[in-house]
Amino acid sequence: MVNDVQLEKDIKNYLTSLKAQNLSQTATFLATVYHEYVGKLAMDPAGNIAIRTDGVWSNDFGSQTKEARAADEVKPPDEWQWSPDTGRWEFTGGKVKILKNAFEKCFGMQSKMKTNMGKPPYLIVSTAIVAYWTGQAFTPIIPNPPGIAPGVSNLVTFPGTPVKLGSDLYDAFNSKDAGKVASKFTKAVVDHVGTITGIWIGPNPGSPPPIAPVTWSGLM
Repeated sequence: MVNDVQLEKDIKNYLTSLKAQNLSQTATFLATVYHEYVGKLAMDPAGNIAIRTDGVWSNDFGSQTKEARAADEVKPPDEWQWSPDTGRWEFTGGKVKILKNAFEKCFGMQSKMKTNMGKPPYLIVSTAIVAYWTGQAFTPIIPNPPGIAPGVSNLVTFPGTPVKLGSDLYDAFNSKDAGKVASKFTKAVVDHVGTITGIWIGPNPGSPPPIAPVTWSGLM
């Protein structure tokens, strides 16, 4: 289940501590916490979680310190980046990288302008978040009613739309208070996953039980 409490807390702490040294660090942080507290924890109505193929840290990469990239250490793949915010290497590849690049482009566009660009830059982020969920597979183990046994497939069919999410993100990041930014951002992404729908396919009531699709609505 989405950990909205921790997401809001971490974002507020990050913003108030002024840890970021540049826009790229902030983009990496936001992409990472979204993935950790929303992407990896969201469940369909039956309680199935998303199937994620995250990178796994290898001890061959060296110790998890800033010195891990020293010449005498085996360097980690580009998908891994040292985070001064968490004090460890963070996986930023795959869908996380898509989010990171979107946040970075959004913030970069706005930072180059003397006037507020409005909602368009935030549509870049919301579109990336929608892409993050497009075609996402969930475990089919827990049957969605009226399913009666573990299924064979469970896929997102509608990943939400970027328009309202982009508007909500614009409102969040244009708040002047770190607490409001964190709470509005959290509400925006939680509201969005609530609009995602999918289809679970598995045994339904009958004799013999037919394998049939069952639609579900909203991640939690």
